[in-house]
Amino acid sequence: MPNVFDTNDIRTTGLTVEGKTVLSGNSDYVILEVTGSSGTNLQVIDAYESELVWSTSGTTGFLFDVWEDHLDASVPLFATGTSLFDNVTVNNDLIAGSKSFDIPHPKLPGFRIRHGSLEGPEHGVYHRGKTTSSIIYFPDFWDGLVDHSTITIQLTANRNHRDYCVKDTTRDHIEISSEDGVIDCFYLIHAERIDVPKITVIYKQL
Repeated sequence: MPNVFDTNDIRTTGLTVEGKTVLSGNSDYVILEVTGSSGTNLQVIDAYESELVWSTSGTTGFLFDVWEDHLDASVPLFATGTSLFDNVTVNNDLIAGSKSFDIPHPKLPGFRIRHGSLEGPEHGVYHRGKTTSSIIYFPDFWDGLVDHSTITIQLTANRNHRDYCVKDTTRDHIEISSEDGVIDCFYLIHAERIDVPKITVIYKQL
């Protein structure tokens, strides 16, 4: 039988190899530990008091830990290169020190474009455009998605010096007016999402 692992040392509890590797245990001990010159490289545990499922580490400490309810990584995670990771879906919170997108430059071969995400103390959405109508409709899915009491509206005149104001706001649209009754402006509307909990902006580190 070929080597299951090529390493300096293997210590197992509850390891069975029958054409495949089966890790099973019912104790508070390490099920599988693979070590090398740099220390513990791979560890799979079955400890009642710990929510850690498995972890990998190196000379600098832990690299990647899989817990029962979350993942910890001290190295960059790349979701590119294979069809399995071409798309990543996160159903709940995605928390990061910074967020950005990185795409190929559309006109300069060999160059890329990186943008940082706009940040603020809320889960916000926006709707923007240009209008010559006194009625600006919200996207139909905003009803149930946003807290209407948080809606703010910015109006900018297009090639004129008219003053604009918001006359009324309903659940599906806003009504605007100008000093001479003519509408020709740009608009930017923000609102806070109501389908997710509010962000706790300042909190004590655990």
